[in-house]
Amino acid sequence: INAEYGGCSRGWMARRQERWGSEELQAIKKPLQSLLQSVDSIAQQPSEELYQEGVLRFLELKAANRTLQMSTEQRKVETQAKKQEIDATNLKLYNLNYEKNHFSKQIRTCKDFRGSYSDVDLVSVEQFKSNAPPELSGVDQGDEHKLMLNRLAYELQERKRLCVQREALLKKKAALIASNEKKALFLSGLHQNLKALEEATVPIQENLGIRHSEFATEFRNAHHLPRPLYVLYLQAVSYRDSFEGSVEVKIEGDVEAAIEWANKDTKEKDENADEDEDGRKSKRRKSNKEEEEHEVEVTQIVHPLSVVVHITAQKPEEQATLSFVYLTKLHVVTVEAHWLPQNKSQHALLENLFPEDTGAQSPNPANMSLLDGSLDFNPASAARPYKWVQWLAGLTFLESTPSSQSSVISQESFRGVMARILARIKHRVTFLHELSNLSTNKKPQILSSQSELFQLPANATIAFCKKGSSYVLHLTRGEDYSLQADISVSSEYPVQAPQFKLTFIKHPDPVARPQTAGVALDPAAVQLLAQSHPTNNDLEAMEEEVNVYYDELLDSCDAANGYNLLSLQVRKLQMCFDIYVSTETGQSSKGGKICFRSQRGRTRKRPFQFNPQTGLFDQRR
Repeated sequence: INAEYGGCSRGWMARRQERWGSEELQAIKKPLQSLLQSVDSIAQQPSEELYQEGVLRFLELKAANRTLQMSTEQRKVETQAKKQEIDATNLKLYNLNYEKNHFSKQIRTCKDFRGSYSDVDLVSVEQFKSNAPPELSGVDQGDEHKLMLNRLAYELQERKRLCVQREALLKKKAALIASNEKKALFLSGLHQNLKALEEATVPIQENLGIRHSEFATEFRNAHHLPRPLYVLYLQAVSYRDSFEGSVEVKIEGDVEAAIEWANKDTKEKDENADEDEDGRKSKRRKSNKEEEEHEVEVTQIVHPLSVVVHITAQKPEEQATLSFVYLTKLHVVTVEAHWLPQNKSQHALLENLFPEDTGAQSPNPANMSLLDGSLDFNPASAARPYKWVQWLAGLTFLESTPSSQSSVISQESFRGVMARILARIKHRVTFLHELSNLSTNKKPQILSSQSELFQLPANATIAFCKKGSSYVLHLTRGEDYSLQADISVSSEYPVQAPQFKLTFIKHPDPVARPQTAGVALDPAAVQLLAQSHPTNNDLEAMEEEVNVYYDELLDSCDAANGYNLLSLQVRKLQMCFDIYVSTETGQSSKGGKICFRSQRGRTRKRPFQFNPQTGLFDQRR
């Protein structure tokens, strides 16, 4: 800033010196200097002559000033004239700039102008040259205007030709549509005729054992099943076709309600998808119907259709019906078994069909929020969501408590499951026959091929009854010996053998042993002997023979005649009780001696095991 200011001062001084050097200023400078000299002289030595000379000098200065003023006025007039010329020139320049801008705008408008041909989708130049006639394509490439006119003309010709072709195709399309409508009308009438013909052939199909019409109806209804039931239905139909006559598969329920449910479910999914896309939830108020459905227990909200598998058999007690239902809220499939002798059995038919699969809990861990914080299923419901049912329906869930048996179910097919169910039914029927025979005939049901397992004739009498959830067996031998067995039977019978808990109802007091002279008895041992029962070891031995060594009895059973394991265990216990009484009292059987030694070892074991080599009973080693 200082440098600029210094430069401006120097320029101003130069212009000032130049102004003082001009002729006008020099003309006034000389009288002024003369006046100053006169004033100085008067100041030094005043005189009349000097005063007159000063007045003359002052008049000269005034004349010079007047001349300078007149010159300044002249310069102003000249300056004003020049300024007017400059203003006129500036006005011309402004007008020229305005015209320039106007022409530039017009040029841009012309350059940016797009005619109607710009919106026409023309063919490329290469295609135009190859397909256009010579009179249009033989234009000079440098003349873009002529080239564009020829391309537009070619486009017009092609479009006229295509319009004519389109009209012809539309007429052909209308004719085909009319022909198709006529054929569709014929086919619609044909469908009714075929349906009437099919209904007329139903009695003939029933007489011939052909179920084509019934199966066709079921296959049409199968498309309305939910996916889990559809997967299960396919496997059931495949099993029925492979083993014809063993099972019957049907679809029961309201088809119209299933269609309505499917439409409602699809609508809800679409609404949820729209809400996810919008990033917000719909705030519509729930209808009264939705509030009522929310109040209903989730285990009661089922799909309108169900799959029913009927197991056929010659005997009525071996027939069963399995009803598979899909719970829409819990997303699981339940099964309910209808079996004629179900009331006589204390366990459900399908309970523990696979290990640790009681159906008491939902297999879907996501149901915890819908079942009040637990997976416990409704105990009042006869239908149960067994794990094997979910596998057959194509539903797989993570195990909430994984176990070693969790992979057993996933390895079974529908055929394997049906084999287990058929075996379970036969076992239950055999078991009920055993219970009836023990309660009525007072003796176990033993086959002739199994009698060789029991080499000692039965002497003890049997009394059998049911008590609560278990069974009670009374064995009586004479008036002094009576044995009670509390029998608990598992739902997996005969895979798991019944368990016997033995107690003596009647037993003679043990004979006091004579005291050896000179031998001191330990008081603690005497007290322990007085407090303990002398026959505990014998009861445990008999329990061991029945509960532990039942494999010997199970090997004598087969699927054809049934697994009568309970009867064999009762007969084995009866034989062990007879051996115990005989060895306790010193009696012999009708055939003579039954054993070498009545007791052996530190635990005083009884001879409960038969030795075929000696023909006598011996202690088990």
